Amino acid sequence: MESVKKYSFDFFTNLSFIDHDYQLPISTLEIIKELEKKVGSPNYVKTPIFKKRENNDEWSTIRSFKTTKISDINTDYDKLFSAVKDILNKITCDNYNTMKDKLLLEMRSYNINEENMSKICKSIFSIATNNKFYSKVYAQLYKVLIETYEDFKNIYSTSFEEFIKIFDNIEFINSEDDYDEYCRVNKLNEMRKALTIFFVNLMKLDVISENKIIHLIIKLQNLVNNYQEMQEKRNVNVYIADILYLFIVEGKENIKNNKNFYDVIKYNIKQIVEIDTKVNKGITNKMIFKYMDILDKMNWK
Repeated sequence: MESVKKYSFDFFTNLSFIDHDYQLPISTLEIIKELEKKVGSPNYVKTPIFKKRENNDEWSTIRSFKTTKISDINTDYDKLFSAVKDILNKITCDNYNTMKDKLLLEMRSYNINEENMSKICKSIFSIATNNKFYSKVYAQLYKVLIETYEDFKNIYSTSFEEFIKIFDNIEFINSEDDYDEYCRVNKLNEMRKALTIFFVNLMKLDVISENKIIHLIIKLQNLVNNYQEMQEKRNVNVYIADILYLFIVEGKENIKNNKNFYDVIKYNIKQIVEIDTKVNKGITNKMIFKYMDILDKMNWK
């Protein structure tokens, strides 16, 4: 078997500094000429010449080149923020216990002042409430954090109390009018749906009381009743229908167990399904179909 000739790195380095010019062999030049004819480029370099380097300084400069770091993570806050974000992005149902312990350890490992710890808590809440797929896992984690840090309880409590206010400012943009704005609004509305599911999961874990969720459902149903004759509120009513679906269907076991308001919620859903959309301009067929889905999922006849 023919052996393969090997060259060291130093061989190529020394070769590049030899004091004479290199010219390609005639056979290679003929190939280049043939390619030139096919390509037809008037600027084609027919005889490439590889000139020696002037000195070793240029080579040393290249070898000693170091990438520039845009920023260094120096403070405890930066380190903790980076670690927390990394853990939350990796957490799943399968590795929950490991990641939970790792997060708690990280949060105890740094000397963070009250203001920065509050920022960390808000960031965790934001990440936890924006992911519908892992909402249940994030809710489990959040319950543990509430039991350890008071800030977490204050953040979710404030967010929950202000939740009803978002329906005063629901935006709807036609994609044909302003596509970028349409995407922004659509993303915001999807985030609110994810927040809804997160609240339901906190209810299942007894972090948020069952009565608070049910009272919020009834408030939303009352809004729809108030808006049912207002055509300008149609989009708001459709969006409320989506939110009600999530609250009721995702939290159906808790709702079924609440004898005081179970029948009230059921009655309000049935009333909307029977509405004549020609008379009540604030109600749409799309909305009625969503309510019918609720009846079906809840086995309400």
